[in-house]
Amino acid sequence: MNHNKKTETVRFFEAHCSDCNESFAVPLLSDFAYGEFILKTEDGKAFAYMNAIIEKSFELISKLVKEISQSENSKELRPDHSFSSGDLNTLHWVIAQCADEIGNEKLDNQFRCPNCGSIDVLYGNSVAVRDDEIPVVSFERFNALVDSEKKDKVRELYDIGKSLV
Repeated sequence: MNHNKKTETVRFFEAHCSDCNESFAVPLLSDFAYGEFILKTEDGKAFAYMNAIIEKSFELISKLVKEISQSENSKELRPDHSFSSGDLNTLHWVIAQCADEIGNEKLDNQFRCPNCGSIDVLYGNSVAVRDDEIPVVSFERFNALVDSEKKDKVRELYDIGKSLV
């Protein structure tokens, strides 16, 4: 496995915006793609691939989010130290926000209509449109921070992200 890949080939499927009735293509991964994610730009026009198993930034950010979550919810610690569904959504949003931008667009963890920006997007894997390459996500900007700055950044994003869930 090449850990330094710059792009990943993924299959795009038909999606539909419930707000403006626009149809467009979105990349989806197999149900068996454990630890793999598609991040999306906030304008809905570009995508990035991430393999959390080999991405060291994912491991660090995940650890920091878990520490923050557990310190806030110390009386509600889950016995297996896993993430609640809300914290998992927050984690994915924080990961996206820590990732490097694509074409000056921040990344997000949900699909958006590239026409109107709505998140009310319906998609499935029934109508394949094409196979295409998307960039592999990078974390150069985040990794350039010193450890205390990384922790502060994740804390700031966690506080914002949990209010979005």
